[in-house]
Amino acid sequence: MDSSTRADVGSLGTDQASNALGSWTDLDLFDFGANACDPSWLVGESFDINALTSSISATGSPWGYGEASANVAQTQTKEASDEAHGTQGSITDNNIRARVRNRWHTRPVVESVYPYTLKNSENLYQVDEAYRAGLSFRLRPCLQDDVLPSADFLNTCIKLYFAKFQPIFPIVHAPSFRPSSENALLLLSICSLGALFVGSSVAAARGRAIFMKLNKAILASWEVYLYRGGREALAVAQAVVLGQTFGMLSGNPNDLLLTESFHGTIIAWARQAGMFKVKDSLQEAGLQDPDDLETVWRSWSQTEETVRVLAALHIHDSEFAAIFHHEPFLRHETGRLPRCCSDQLFVASTATQWHLMIKSLHSSPSSSEPQDHASVGTTVSSNTHASMNAYVLLAGHSAAIREARCATFNESMIGDFRRRLTTWYEAYLPSIRHPSRDPHCLLVLWHEAFMSLYVSFDLLERVIGREGPSIRDGDLARIRGWVVEPEGQSCVIHAMLIYKRLQALPISTEPAIHVPRALFYAGLVAYCHAKFRPAEASHSDIDIPELRSSDLGLMSTRNSAEPSTTNFRQFDSTTLYNITDLLYRQGHWELSRRFASILEAPIEDLADSTVSNH
Repeated sequence: MDSSTRADVGSLGTDQASNALGSWTDLDLFDFGANACDPSWLVGESFDINALTSSISATGSPWGYGEASANVAQTQTKEASDEAHGTQGSITDNNIRARVRNRWHTRPVVESVYPYTLKNSENLYQVDEAYRAGLSFRLRPCLQDDVLPSADFLNTCIKLYFAKFQPIFPIVHAPSFRPSSENALLLLSICSLGALFVGSSVAAARGRAIFMKLNKAILASWEVYLYRGGREALAVAQAVVLGQTFGMLSGNPNDLLLTESFHGTIIAWARQAGMFKVKDSLQEAGLQDPDDLETVWRSWSQTEETVRVLAALHIHDSEFAAIFHHEPFLRHETGRLPRCCSDQLFVASTATQWHLMIKSLHSSPSSSEPQDHASVGTTVSSNTHASMNAYVLLAGHSAAIREARCATFNESMIGDFRRRLTTWYEAYLPSIRHPSRDPHCLLVLWHEAFMSLYVSFDLLERVIGREGPSIRDGDLARIRGWVVEPEGQSCVIHAMLIYKRLQALPISTEPAIHVPRALFYAGLVAYCHAKFRPAEASHSDIDIPELRSSDLGLMSTRNSAEPSTTNFRQFDSTTLYNITDLLYRQGHWELSRRFASILEAPIEDLADSTVSNH
């Protein structure tokens, strides 16, 4: 950081913290970006929707998942009914935890899938005709003629996908992508995600219907695509990864549990298809005066898409490890990670433009990639940042922390992980300092990784009520001790920096897939400090090594113009209100709304405690 941007965040002043994270000084006010990716190949009169429908129509009935928002509403209605018949007066801690458990984002939702109820056979050892008829009905495919919506709707979804989702999760090479029989499932997966950005519940329901049918289609015929190999195997892998992303963000616990259950299967499919053997697309491309530049470009784009699918699998692996508090499936050592090309190279619109960039890259003497993760055989100039490399590397550090927490976590490990995260920060900060140049919200993930160093999120979730009313005395004792320790105070600083970073984003900006979870954990940290930190706790200076060594300065709770206790006393219900409100308003992910509904119960707990104290 140069002297002009050096920030002395002396006392967690919100303005100073915001300045340290960058400001919006380069907005194009009338560039809305809606038609930034308006491809000429959109679905038209010559497009055969029936052929596309046939890719998924013979796969049986979709899983009967309801809308995420409807599930939350039903849960809240049941809670209100239970309380109306319960005891009067203030809400007890047990009731709060029961609410949290009922709304939890990984708690399965029991739904009726089949209208035909099987009747028990009167004979214990024989099947009667009524039982056979019911069983036959359950196994019968429920074919629908209207599996896919209109071509106009599909076109809208495609445009919104490339305008809104592609920048935050770029695994499809947009310049060379064209609908074909080989990538029909990928096109449908693109439409299912694009439907989330239309802005209506009807469109979201259509996207969900496509998602559910697509899952059935892939599970029914994956081996066909796998053994065909090549473009078809890659397209199915991309479709599955996008489907996994839909399931993670839909806010429906059943979707989330399903995608986590098949995560290992998808990794196995990718291994069987030989995808993990590919590490660097530029190494395998014929770049020396190619005879057919168009063919070389398309071949390279297919290889680069393979690398990015692997990167996406690593990112998903880290997310699942964080959500479910288990070891990652993949090994996230730096030498094993895929190496994506630069952002500029991936969006080059023609083969000629791409080739000119390749020549420029080879002639560039400098490199902005960290030495332990630079693309092999390729130097990367300062204006050709590979954001997916930064993303997968940071996600790998986060996954390693989760793996360590599942084993023996000690002080020496904290120091090693702090060094790794600080090295990452120093290498990539110049490219992502301003939020407008950080589409993956990597600084949010960086702060969340440090939070996971200082506290077990599994512990926070148990304390807030994930398991229901019962809570172990040992968990409460650990939380009460943690909130007054330096680790607890450092965690609070990182939580507030997450909130300040996201608060500065324009409402039109789509947050990255890890943002809802990171903001939710920031809310849990704020709640635990407001709930369990004693009023007489010390308010001494906080020396946070990663912020000091990262040139953000010494973080202190003291302010020269205010009493030394000012900043930590801000952690009351108001802080949690703001975080919950941001979760409700930010982005199109229903998972954010699910997290916000979970935090509503602790808000009522803090508000009730405040009234009681007065």
